[in-house]
Amino acid sequence: MVDNNEGIFYASFSELFDNKSSKSIISQLKNDDWIKLKIGKKKNGFEYSKNGYIFYNGRKFLEQIIFKIYGNDKPIVSIPPAIYISPLSPNKRFAFITGCEVADIDKCAFKIFKLLDIQNMSISEANDSKYGTANWVLWSKSNKYAILHDASSGLLQSVNLETKKVKTLPLAERDGVGTIYNISAENQQHVLRKKDQWAEVDEKSFKWSNKEETKFIAKMDILPDGERSYWVEVDLLTGRVLEVK
Repeated sequence: MVDNNEGIFYASFSELFDNKSSKSIISQLKNDDWIKLKIGKKKNGFEYSKNGYIFYNGRKFLEQIIFKIYGNDKPIVSIPPAIYISPLSPNKRFAFITGCEVADIDKCAFKIFKLLDIQNMSISEANDSKYGTANWVLWSKSNKYAILHDASSGLLQSVNLETKKVKTLPLAERDGVGTIYNISAENQQHVLRKKDQWAEVDEKSFKWSNKEETKFIAKMDILPDGERSYWVEVDLLTGRVLEVK
């Protein structure tokens, strides 16, 4: 969950309540058909070498997957013991990878999150947030955008697959008097009751709302009781978030 003082005011239900409904990040990765590759292993055309390089169908990506952790002003170079690779984009050109400096991704302090471009065999950063990395991906059929959701922090991001630019989409924030509202100024505000604490994106509600797939709609559940919700439409070109009646 993101601290309220940071300005973001939505979080994961499973993070706050330790019960049977809680899911670890690694479980979510498996459920979403991400594949796990340990050093020296191969799967689904991908190979992860002992020196930190990724191969796809025998071709090597240009960048080595390493961590540089600084301690006592000296960098310590580390290769992730395992990486996790997302399902491919519809045109089979893109995939996301994540990993950390220890074998258990649920316990790591430093994470990577990168975009693989299989056509160019290049790797680029795909996370502009310090709060966490995604474990859920929605690809546009046009292969122009990917929507990323990190359920453990509640953050939503979009990646322009043509420019490789990443944008964080804080769909719910809190002002000084306890109001959930959307980003764009023309939106109607949603006033919290005393027992309302935060709003969370419902992953199952995602739907592209125009043919160009530059806009999508999603439901925001007001928690912790989940009795109320509201819908938003996000324009990836402008960054505007509009309320949907």
